[in-house]
Amino acid sequence: MADELTAKDEDTALLNALLAFVREHTNPKLDRFREVVASWGDTWCGVQPVWLPAAARLAGLIASASPQTLSLLSVFAEHSRALHWEQAYSTSDSEVEPHMLENYGYAEIIGKQGPFISERVRAGIAVYGPGINYPPHRHQAEEVYAVLAGQASFLLGGSGLKPRYPGEVIYHPADVPHGLYTGEHTVCIFYAWRGGDLREKPTFTSST
Repeated sequence: MADELTAKDEDTALLNALLAFVREHTNPKLDRFREVVASWGDTWCGVQPVWLPAAARLAGLIASASPQTLSLLSVFAEHSRALHWEQAYSTSDSEVEPHMLENYGYAEIIGKQGPFISERVRAGIAVYGPGINYPPHRHQAEEVYAVLAGQASFLLGGSGLKPRYPGEVIYHPADVPHGLYTGEHTVCIFYAWRGGDLREKPTFTSST
């Protein structure tokens, strides 16, 4: 029971930091997500911690966080070993380079698979190491990114790559292709989805 309580305490600290970040960040691109994140649900279900190499980059990113993002990033770095790190892709996805699989991962706090169960929204963080080209892809859910630390160049629809820095927010409408390139940098982002299948595997597209 003690281990279970400890796991829930860690998850609750992560949830509270995430909720505060969405509530307090002033960028209007988050407005569409504030209510659905705040009212995510009421059920906790512990998940098995899973480690990926990308998670080891969190502590080194703290120095590049902005005042707006430092608190959330610090909590995730502190509890990184308690998180269930995962990937949406595998070696069977020809569009994804092996280098990306070796250097990225995401950890969900709110979503269909927990630890905080929701059928309305998914939210967590993702880490992408240097030299990653995440090709244009799309999904039914609308999505918001907030850069927590580091930097990367992001594309959306027909636009070219645009550098983004800590504190900046990017909104992806449903089914609009988007992608990113990290160059020589590592980037950590907050993400949230709403609408559509919250566990949909994104579809790659050559259309930008």
